[in-house]
Amino acid sequence: MNRARVAELPVARLQSFSAHLRARGFTLGPSDTVAALRALSSADLADAREVKMRLRIVYARSPEEWARFDALFDGFFTPARPRMIPPPPPPGPDAPPSSFALPGPKFPDRPRPEPRAGFRLAYSPTWGERFTVSVLQGPELHAVRVTARRVAAVLPRRQSRRWGSRGRGELDLRRTVRAGIARAGDPVVLYERAPAPALPDAVLVLDLSGSMREYGSFFITWAWALLRTRIRLHVFGFSTELRPLTPLLRGTRPGERPPGGLDQFSGGTRIGQALGALNGHYRERLFRHTTLMVVSDGFDAGDVELLGQAMRALRGRVGRLLWINPAATMPGYRPLATGIQAALPHVSDHLPVSDLPSLQRALATGRFGGGPFPAPQPVPPL
Repeated sequence: MNRARVAELPVARLQSFSAHLRARGFTLGPSDTVAALRALSSADLADAREVKMRLRIVYARSPEEWARFDALFDGFFTPARPRMIPPPPPPGPDAPPSSFALPGPKFPDRPRPEPRAGFRLAYSPTWGERFTVSVLQGPELHAVRVTARRVAAVLPRRQSRRWGSRGRGELDLRRTVRAGIARAGDPVVLYERAPAPALPDAVLVLDLSGSMREYGSFFITWAWALLRTRIRLHVFGFSTELRPLTPLLRGTRPGERPPGGLDQFSGGTRIGQALGALNGHYRERLFRHTTLMVVSDGFDAGDVELLGQAMRALRGRVGRLLWINPAATMPGYRPLATGIQAALPHVSDHLPVSDLPSLQRALATGRFGGGPFPAPQPVPPL
């Protein structure tokens, strides 16, 4: 791939590439070219692989287009090279069949790698490219677990209706009287009580599409570690459909293959549809004292209006809504993707986190905390 030609990509060149695809059967319009420009606005144009991935997300809408896109991209941006050896002539009708000819696959341009140990996820408009992420091991896993415990400690929590002996509040008459029995009924020591804080309630939603490929292992490990802290956590994952991951991650050890389920992920990114399913089918997990954390780069191939409606509904149900964006850690990043623009007006905070150091920086600035939620109102007597 000639990276210099990709790095000098002007608007006219991208329009020519759109016309090149249209002439070869792709159903594209002016809005697709605009979406492609927005997708490339935050990309490293010197990285041909990243440019190809982002344009494939915008332009390819079917398995056939997905399979043909790489060859069309390479043929357009790579100058033709002279062939040093002429190709052999095609065999005639009387030529004997080659003894080395083997029947090829039904779709030779569509790679289907075998599953490997770990989590098997996917991205494409329909079934996508398979890739593997797994829970980290060794010193890195230990560092992630330590940071997860620190995140769980600062997450806002509500005050329960249960009373605790620690803290200063109102007079604990029952404890004071019982302690005075040993002193002939004299309340020598006055004990106080205060509402005991409940465990934090949190919901973590992971974007497991192809654009999140390089961050998948870290966030899966972080979710795995958070489930082993003192919080009430529910983990979900999505590419086009939302699926609960809590049982799979609870039963998985570092380096082990989970007990099935994650290889059902396939397709492109439908953030609005996934968050709408969260609000519709799992609303019993969402309360006014819940911290909802959405991990996504904001590249949504679905209905952007649906994403805005889902974010507005979720913001009205939960106490805090954090959008954790790995793409925001890139130098010069600007939230120009349509998905992130639809989500930002409804989030409590936009956190640039893509790895352990960036997670530790966000934690050090206090952006995961937000103070305790309001105490529940006392129930009036009947």
